Amino acid sequence: MALPPIVAHLGLEYREVDLPSNVSAYCCEYRGKRYAFVNQNEHAHRQRFSLAHEIGHLELFHNVRYVLTTPIDIDHPPALTLRSKNDPREREANIFAGEILIPLEMLKRECARGIDLPRLAETFVVSQDVVAIAVQTHWRALQPKRRPR
Repeated sequence: MALPPIVAHLGLEYREVDLPSNVSAYCCEYRGKRYAFVNQNEHAHRQRFSLAHEIGHLELFHNVRYVLTTPIDIDHPPALTLRSKNDPREREANIFAGEILIPLEMLKRECARGIDLPRLAETFVVSQDVVAIAVQTHWRALQPKRRPR
Protein backbone atom coordinates (compact mmCIF):
# COMPACT_ATOMS: atom_id res chain seq x y z
CA MET A 1 0.00 0.00 0.00
CA ALA A 2 1.25 3.48 -0.80
CA LEU A 3 1.92 5.25 2.46
CA PRO A 4 -0.44 8.20 3.00
CA PRO A 5 1.41 11.48 3.74
CA ILE A 6 -0.60 11.90 6.95
CA VAL A 7 1.30 8.96 8.50
CA ALA A 8 4.64 10.76 8.17
CA HIS A 9 3.07 14.08 9.14
CA LEU A 10 1.84 12.59 12.42
CA GLY A 11 5.17 10.88 13.08
CA LEU A 12 3.75 7.37 12.96
CA GLU A 13 5.97 4.39 12.22
CA TYR A 14 3.95 2.34 9.70
CA ARG A 15 3.93 -1.47 9.61
CA GLU A 16 1.91 -4.04 7.67
CA VAL A 17 1.70 -7.11 9.90
CA ASP A 18 -0.12 -10.41 10.21
CA LEU A 19 -2.99 -9.52 12.56
CA PRO A 20 -5.93 -11.65 13.68
CA SER A 21 -8.80 -11.58 11.18
CA ASN A 22 -10.94 -9.46 13.52
CA VAL A 23 -8.32 -6.65 13.68
CA SER A 24 -7.92 -4.49 10.57
CA ALA A 25 -5.59 -1.85 12.03
CA TYR A 26 -4.58 -0.11 15.22
CA CYS A 27 -2.29 2.61 16.46
CA CYS A 28 -0.22 2.41 19.60
CA GLU A 29 2.69 3.93 21.43
CA TYR A 30 5.73 1.99 22.65
CA ARG A 31 8.78 3.51 24.34
CA GLY A 32 7.82 6.98 23.21
CA LYS A 33 7.36 6.02 19.56
CA ARG A 34 3.99 5.98 17.81
CA TYR A 35 3.09 3.09 15.51
CA ALA A 36 0.36 2.38 13.00
CA PHE A 37 -0.22 -1.30 12.27
CA VAL A 38 -2.35 -2.54 9.39
CA ASN A 39 -3.44 -6.11 8.69
CA GLN A 40 -1.33 -7.28 5.74
CA ASN A 41 -3.93 -9.92 4.87
CA GLU A 42 -6.60 -7.39 3.89
CA HIS A 43 -7.22 -5.68 0.56
CA ALA A 44 -5.35 -2.40 0.03
CA HIS A 45 -8.63 -0.45 0.04
CA ARG A 46 -9.54 -1.93 3.43
CA GLN A 47 -6.04 -1.23 4.74
CA ARG A 48 -6.25 2.44 3.72
CA PHE A 49 -9.70 2.92 5.24
CA SER A 50 -8.79 1.10 8.46
CA LEU A 51 -5.61 3.13 8.84
CA ALA A 52 -7.47 6.41 8.26
CA HIS A 53 -10.15 5.27 10.75
CA GLU A 54 -7.57 4.55 13.47
CA ILE A 55 -5.83 7.87 12.82
CA GLY A 56 -9.28 9.42 13.25
CA HIS A 57 -9.46 7.98 16.74
CA LEU A 58 -6.07 9.50 17.54
CA GLU A 59 -6.82 12.91 16.10
CA LEU A 60 -10.33 13.09 17.58
CA PHE A 61 -8.94 12.30 21.05
CA HIS A 62 -11.07 9.20 21.53
CA ASN A 63 -8.69 7.86 24.17
CA VAL A 64 -8.08 4.69 22.22
CA ARG A 65 -4.31 5.01 21.91
CA TYR A 66 -2.71 1.90 23.27
CA VAL A 67 0.43 2.49 25.31
CA LEU A 68 2.33 -0.76 25.32
CA THR A 69 4.79 -1.77 28.00
CA THR A 70 5.99 -4.97 26.33
CA PRO A 71 6.88 -5.63 22.70
CA ILE A 72 4.37 -7.24 20.38
CA ASP A 73 5.21 -10.45 18.58
CA ILE A 74 3.37 -13.57 17.48
CA ASP A 75 3.42 -14.97 21.02
CA HIS A 76 2.46 -11.63 22.61
CA PRO A 77 -0.32 -10.02 20.56
CA PRO A 78 -1.78 -6.71 21.76
CA ALA A 79 -4.77 -6.87 24.06
CA LEU A 80 -7.23 -4.93 21.93
CA THR A 81 -10.71 -4.05 23.06
CA LEU A 82 -13.16 -4.23 20.21
CA ARG A 83 -15.56 -1.31 20.42
CA SER A 84 -19.24 -1.53 19.64
CA LYS A 85 -20.29 -0.44 16.16
CA ASN A 86 -22.96 1.64 17.89
CA ASP A 87 -20.33 3.67 19.74
CA PRO A 88 -20.53 7.26 18.37
CA ARG A 89 -16.72 7.39 18.33
CA GLU A 90 -16.76 4.67 15.67
CA ARG A 91 -19.06 6.76 13.46
CA GLU A 92 -16.86 9.83 14.01
CA ALA A 93 -13.73 7.86 13.07
CA ASN A 94 -15.49 6.57 9.93
CA ILE A 95 -16.45 10.11 8.93
CA PHE A 96 -12.88 11.28 9.56
CA ALA A 97 -11.53 8.43 7.41
CA GLY A 98 -13.93 9.29 4.60
CA GLU A 99 -12.88 12.94 4.65
CA ILE A 100 -9.17 12.06 4.67
CA LEU A 101 -9.49 9.60 1.79
CA ILE A 102 -12.03 11.57 -0.26
CA PRO A 103 -11.67 15.31 0.39
CA LEU A 104 -14.85 17.20 -0.50
CA GLU A 105 -13.25 19.70 -2.88
CA MET A 106 -11.59 16.89 -4.84
CA LEU A 107 -14.86 14.95 -4.86
CA LYS A 108 -16.70 18.00 -6.22
CA ARG A 109 -14.14 18.36 -9.01
CA GLU A 110 -14.36 14.69 -9.94
CA CYS A 111 -18.16 14.59 -9.76
CA ALA A 112 -18.39 17.58 -12.10
CA ARG A 113 -17.25 15.07 -14.75
CA GLY A 114 -20.13 12.78 -13.74
CA ILE A 115 -20.87 10.46 -10.86
CA ASP A 116 -19.34 7.20 -11.97
CA LEU A 117 -18.67 5.07 -8.88
CA PRO A 118 -16.06 2.74 -10.45
CA ARG A 119 -14.09 5.72 -11.82
CA LEU A 120 -14.34 7.60 -8.51
CA ALA A 121 -13.26 4.53 -6.53
CA GLU A 122 -10.23 4.14 -8.78
CA THR A 123 -9.39 7.85 -8.58
CA PHE A 124 -9.49 7.91 -4.77
CA VAL A 125 -8.09 4.36 -4.33
CA VAL A 126 -11.01 3.27 -2.17
CA SER A 127 -13.79 0.73 -2.51
CA GLN A 128 -16.96 1.60 -4.38
CA ASP A 129 -18.81 1.32 -1.06
CA VAL A 130 -16.64 4.04 0.50
CA VAL A 131 -17.03 6.37 -2.47
CA ALA A 132 -20.79 5.73 -2.55
CA ILE A 133 -21.04 6.78 1.10
CA ALA A 134 -19.04 9.94 0.33
CA VAL A 135 -21.34 10.79 -2.57
CA GLN A 136 -24.44 10.19 -0.41
CA THR A 137 -23.00 12.20 2.47
CA HIS A 138 -22.16 15.18 0.25
CA TRP A 139 -25.03 14.84 -2.24
CA ARG A 140 -26.24 18.43 -1.83
CA ALA A 141 -22.74 19.88 -2.12
CA LEU A 142 -22.17 17.89 -5.32
CA GLN A 143 -25.19 19.31 -7.13
CA PRO A 144 -24.47 21.94 -9.80
CA LYS A 145 -25.11 25.48 -8.63
CA ARG A 146 -28.41 26.80 -10.00
CA ARG A 147 -28.49 30.33 -11.26
CA PRO A 148 -31.28 32.52 -9.91
CA ARG A 149 -33.89 33.43 -12.52
